[in-house]
Amino acid sequence: MESHFRSAVGAVAAIAATIGFSVAAPGPASAAVSYCAASGSCPVFAGPNSAYYYADIPKFTATQMICWTDAQWYSVNYSSNRWFKVSTPYTSTTWMHSSEVYNQITVSRC
Repeated sequence: MESHFRSAVGAVAAIAATIGFSVAAPGPASAAVSYCAASGSCPVFAGPNSAYYYADIPKFTATQMICWTDAQWYSVNYSSNRWFKVSTPYTSTTWMHSSEVYNQITVSRC
């Protein structure tokens, strides 16, 4: 039965490749998605400082964490000077305070 499954998966991958799609194996179940974890919305900033306010994004918006830096101390859900450079569906590259990024992943320093 397992060999039939592998054959079917191989056939689907070959067809998908022929028409320009790629088929990837599923990732681990624990793959984390970072997102805005504010009570209403999350402010994003043009730089790692509250003086650079840019816009608000809706609660639970997925964020792609790019890197981090330590800058202005700021307090939302907790006080910290850690800021993450992120990309969201609503913004290109902006900054979010660490206390509003839930399910943080490991990224390098900017």
